[in-house]
Amino acid sequence: MSSWYQNWDVLTPIFKFSLEVRKVIYTTNAIESLNSTYKN
Repeated sequence: MSSWYQNWDVLTPIFKFSLEVRKVIYTTNAIESLNSTYKN
């Protein structure tokens, strides 16, 4: 949890995006994570 507090200024800009855009970002990150799992 302390890492969240230490990097809060880096983490919070994503909340400036609309919910629709954040969903796309989250989905893209999930897909990239899945792809990296299969590549390794």
